[in-house]
Amino acid sequence: MHRFFISPDNISESKVIFPQDISHQLYKVFRSKKGDYCLVFDGTGTEYLVNLNNVNSSEAFGDIVEIINFSREPAVKLFLYQALIKSDRFEYAIQKSVELGVHEIVPVISERTEYAIPSDSRFKRWENIIREAAEQSKRTILPALRSPINLDEALQESPKRSIIPWEMENSKGIKEVLRNIKEDINENTFDMGIFIGPVGGFSQKEIEFAVYNKITPVSLGPRIFRAETAGIIAATAILYEFGDLAV
Repeated sequence: MHRFFISPDNISESKVIFPQDISHQLYKVFRSKKGDYCLVFDGTGTEYLVNLNNVNSSEAFGDIVEIINFSREPAVKLFLYQALIKSDRFEYAIQKSVELGVHEIVPVISERTEYAIPSDSRFKRWENIIREAAEQSKRTILPALRSPINLDEALQESPKRSIIPWEMENSKGIKEVLRNIKEDINENTFDMGIFIGPVGGFSQKEIEFAVYNKITPVSLGPRIFRAETAGIIAATAILYEFGDLAV
């Protein structure tokens, strides 16, 4: 069954009004017709089963048949601070992070960042990738994409439980750090940050400032990962440790 993100502004107590781009997709791409069903989520945690009663290339709307209040979100809210990298690699990183369950993505400008701040059109493309990944992976919230910020600012605003994978870290593995966090927490839900560097990684000075801000450097193991995959690996390890992955 097809699934779409629809803004809460387009959802009333009994009806859903689809925006023009999704109306066009329903009509032209999926060949949907009156009487067909689809799923809609509003990005705030609620999902709806909708019976279409009008579909054409410019507009579509339907009746809400069922309201589904079933969260598929992790107990740990992950904030991914991803240094800007080549656009196609950044897109891969955010797509897979959303599929995994990351709550918010913050593009970061660090000392070794080689790529420019994204244009408005590029930023819009990233938002669309996040939306499509959330639709596909059955997320019930729409992860936020923040405007790019400098690393110093990101380090100072990050959740109190945050890690920064670093290839030069030899004493603390991610497994050990996560087990220690797990022993200390009392909350059912909590926030956690992941800092991922650009191609070439973070500088020694940046790591020192991270430690000053109580961010914990961790090793991801003996192998070196690409900038676009390191965050995915770290997020997977966190979600596994805190029981979100059914493996």
